[in-house]
Amino acid sequence: MTRRPILTLLLTLAVLTLIPAGAAARGRQEQPAEPTEVFPTETESRGETLPTDPQLTIGRLDNGLTYYIRRNPEPENRVFLRLVVNAGSILETESELGLAHFVEHAAFLGTKDFTHDQIVAYLESLGMRFGPDVNAYTGFDETVYMLQIPADDPEKIERGVHILQQWAHAVSFDPQRVETERGVILEEWRVGRGAEQRLRDLQFPILFRDSRYAERLPIGEPEVFMQASPEDLRAFYERWYRPDLMSVIAVGDFDPARMEELLQSYFADIPPHEEPQERPLYPISQHDETLFAPFSDPEAGHSRVTVYTKHPPRQLQTENDYLETLRHRLFAVIMNERFADISRSADAPFLAAGAAQGNLVRTASGTMLQAVTEEDRIAEGFEAILVEAVRARSHGFSESELERARQRLLRSMQTAYNERNTTPSGQYAAEYTRHFLENEAVPGIAYEWELTRRLLPAITVEEINTVADSYLSPENRVVTVSAAETENLQMPDESLLSAILGDVLDRDIPPLESAEYLDQLISDLPTPGTIRSQEHHQDVEVTEWTLDNGVTVLLRPTDFRSDEVRLHAFQRGGLSLAEDQDYHAALLAAPLAEQSGVAHLNRTQLDQLLSGQRVSLSPFIHDYSHGFTGSSSSADIETLLQLVHAYAVSPRFDRDSYNFLMRQLRASLDRRRDQPDAVFADRLQELTAAGDIRRLPLQTDDLVKADYDSAVSQYLKRFSDLSGLTVILVGNLDLEELEPLITQYLATLPVGGELQEAVPRSGSLPRGRIQDQLRFGQEDSSRAALVFTGEFSAAPEIDYARAALADALRIHLREVIREGEGGTYGVQVSSGSEKFPFGRYRYTIGFNTDPQRVEHLTQRVHDEIQLIREDGPATDIVQRVQETHRRDHESNLRSNGWWLSRLGSARFHNEPLRSILERPDYIESLSAETIQQAARQLLATDEYIQLIMYPRADTQPE
Repeated sequence: MTRRPILTLLLTLAVLTLIPAGAAARGRQEQPAEPTEVFPTETESRGETLPTDPQLTIGRLDNGLTYYIRRNPEPENRVFLRLVVNAGSILETESELGLAHFVEHAAFLGTKDFTHDQIVAYLESLGMRFGPDVNAYTGFDETVYMLQIPADDPEKIERGVHILQQWAHAVSFDPQRVETERGVILEEWRVGRGAEQRLRDLQFPILFRDSRYAERLPIGEPEVFMQASPEDLRAFYERWYRPDLMSVIAVGDFDPARMEELLQSYFADIPPHEEPQERPLYPISQHDETLFAPFSDPEAGHSRVTVYTKHPPRQLQTENDYLETLRHRLFAVIMNERFADISRSADAPFLAAGAAQGNLVRTASGTMLQAVTEEDRIAEGFEAILVEAVRARSHGFSESELERARQRLLRSMQTAYNERNTTPSGQYAAEYTRHFLENEAVPGIAYEWELTRRLLPAITVEEINTVADSYLSPENRVVTVSAAETENLQMPDESLLSAILGDVLDRDIPPLESAEYLDQLISDLPTPGTIRSQEHHQDVEVTEWTLDNGVTVLLRPTDFRSDEVRLHAFQRGGLSLAEDQDYHAALLAAPLAEQSGVAHLNRTQLDQLLSGQRVSLSPFIHDYSHGFTGSSSSADIETLLQLVHAYAVSPRFDRDSYNFLMRQLRASLDRRRDQPDAVFADRLQELTAAGDIRRLPLQTDDLVKADYDSAVSQYLKRFSDLSGLTVILVGNLDLEELEPLITQYLATLPVGGELQEAVPRSGSLPRGRIQDQLRFGQEDSSRAALVFTGEFSAAPEIDYARAALADALRIHLREVIREGEGGTYGVQVSSGSEKFPFGRYRYTIGFNTDPQRVEHLTQRVHDEIQLIREDGPATDIVQRVQETHRRDHESNLRSNGWWLSRLGSARFHNEPLRSILERPDYIESLSAETIQQAARQLLATDEYIQLIMYPRADTQPE
């Protein structure tokens, strides 16, 4: 069933939240001797239970294991498998803190039938990537293992099922492997430390007062997991990994009957536990008073204040439950629209704000109001979100607000229904996981669409208005403040927060003044142009139209998604056409245009106009190109093209929007100076920039160089003449229906001047060995990065070898540094290249580790690079890289986004469109020698940047 979690809702609003319920985090408190009144761990749903999707098979074996099976051909030739264990860190004893998570790691170290190499290396040999395709996570209440398997070989599918079966009951806990993995888990714990975790350590015991959730965060405690024996791990595993607490989920491109036979064959013989311990649910305590948790940290990001109101766990099993969920979603949509409008006003009391509702943990749901503020306006932000909540409770919403929210939800559900035949298998797997763990109904999108169409129009303003009570209930309320310690900090204490709360709740707040609503994007349609010529590129199934104004349109109809259209339009030039003194104004010109709205519509009015449509478009100005990027549903493609026309012909600018943008950027940039990750990233960028202002990180002082008039001028210079524009459309396209829209909105774009080309602006590259150090941050953690950059021939086969080398390095360094040394949670290897104006490449290798080991591990990375330069990569690594690239290409060929990117790159670089399809040739010719040669050419031992960050000297442990 479609449901968006709190975290997703808030992140969508660019608002941070404190509740990553499944995150591997840390925190403890003592449990009180006398339990207080608690929420019921389960609540009764009202009404008739929703049906089960007829395309889903749910079965239960005699040993208690539940399985879910659904055939789904998207993506083609893939099987998604999950083992879901209804057991997580909440079940640990005091002497087991972190063992649920450790068991999850141990499952990848080997089982009765498979050694470590026969799990990860085997899955990589199938072309599946460790991380995106092969992974697992541990939460408070569950542990979930996830695999993707190619569907073109029955033996591979069976092997995947066999691996899940082994994880379910036959993990080996080899002592040597367990000992090495301790270091990996310690480094995962270390990576998770920082300002956010320190604030959670302080706030969780208050938010979850008298609850086990405050002291069982999944990452655990180093003093426990670093001492745990293989026998300790096995004891937890055997106690909770049992069939009655497990489900196996299989979704993908397979025969359901054969899959059911496989699951029954492999899992039916797992014996049930002889003396199963009851799987308890741990409640959240209730409290009558409001609790306050204001804390600060010198390395925190944006300051924020959050009002949580805890409620019993919400059920989603009946029609009444579904109706209540719709009411809450409508309330949040309207409140967030109001908050967004306020944030754009002059001197707004917050940078961003949001409202959301959902489950906090298994045994409690919650509502949240949150404001992100500057450090000296936390109290104002707190007051402002309370005022709007009280206003909503006192006066409700208007019919027009409700109708816009209805249309937004209806359109979202319609899109899901239209995409029912191209819904990704991973989405179904996640849905069935929630059904097993939380008993969330799974009626199927066809039923949900009909239910939504029936229920949504009948929901009244009065019904929505009552939802405000759940956000303002005096019981079980917790107010948290997470503040950045700066010289401007005005930290509200508990007494001030309590006073503001009491004052606002007692106020007589007037209703919101109704705003003008405009319902037309383009009032005067231009006279349509014509298509001057057309060409069909058969190899890539692309139709090319040249319009009478010189604009080129590339059209690639696909059936990969049933209701998606992607757009990318570019003209050569971009930031390269701005002189150095105008660079920052040009850099911020497109964000200013987007923030200001378009034509006669400000940003709020534009958002309201588009609320019933699924469409988005943004202008951009990149280094060597400028244009537009966006997407829409098939039904909204006219609006998408209208937006292209409007942003070019009638862009809108106003100083309030400029001030809003500058305020947002200044707040973000100011905080980067105190955040270790940002300080490290900015220093690395400074070293690679070699003094080129166009490659230096943006700083607060740069904002004064981008005054309002200059930014507007730069935008108009780039977009007032779009001669030579190329527009690419990929997706569910009907060319016959599209033709009049193209001639109406694209053939009338402004052209007429001299065709401009991008100006080479790339500065010099850093030369020689550059080794630098930083001391920053409170935590006992170090970061290291190596950067190799230079000029090269960007011919396709050489650029492919560059990418293959990155993947080979990623596997090799993982096996040596993570799995062999146990020295880091992961080694990140990224690589990129550019062809214009010069052939250049870059590799970045980075990892986090113990400050005592960072120099050793950094040297080890150098040694392993030298090994590949001298001997090349292992043959099996080359084979894994090849198969991964084959599978990637197989998936990419059915991706609208990939086609959009590749067509754009080919046309920008004046390459034949058919070159898009040449990658399989390079894959088949890949060899150890090819990668070795690339390493010798691109990873020079005498020309690189090395940066290591240590913790501040005054924070290092004795």
